[in-house]
Amino acid sequence: MKSHPSNLRSRGIESVPQTVPCPTCRKAAIFGSRNPYRPFCSERCKLIDLGEWASEKYRIAGSRGGEGTGSQRGDKTDFLEGGELG
Repeated sequence: MKSHPSNLRSRGIESVPQTVPCPTCRKAAIFGSRNPYRPFCSERCKLIDLGEWASEKYRIAGSRGGEGTGSQRGDKTDFLEGGELG
């Protein structure tokens, strides 16, 4: 019977850290509490990714202010003016 990872930690036994490819540079990055930048490998890669979102290179598909948002102007304006989202 396999022990659950949390049971191993409580007994002082560290499990093998899982690694994932960094979304920015594709290097192996530790996906665990030892890596404060997870899922990125470094602060640099994390900031590069943030810059891509800020410059709107990355976007989440969807409509702005369409049906079901409750707004003709778009939800960002309503939120900033204290309106409800949703």
